[in-house]
Amino acid sequence: MNTAPIASRPEGASDICVIHALARRAFAQMPYAGGDEQDLTDALRMAGALGYALTGNPLYDQRFGFALDRAACPAGQPPKYFMTLCFGPLRPSGPLAFHRLFNGLS
Repeated sequence: MNTAPIASRPEGASDICVIHALARRAFAQMPYAGGDEQDLTDALRMAGALGYALTGNPLYDQRFGFALDRAACPAGQPPKYFMTLCFGPLRPSGPLAFHRLFNGLS
């Protein structure tokens, strides 16, 4: 396994099309995919939803910038594994929930 550190940078205008294509390809063969994941990514960007949350292995995911965030942990998730990665100064102020766009893009 490659354990080299990952560098991140702010998204640039030239990245948007690349990210759209990557999301489309990444989900294309997934049985659970709805076919609009790339559009959801675009819509979340336009809505200013600039952060990620996951339930995972802290020893693995912290090297990508994720940090344990017990205060943001939604009901039903194990707080000792719940992490967030925020872009910009805003941080969650309580338990997270899915953005309304996950209920449909229309």
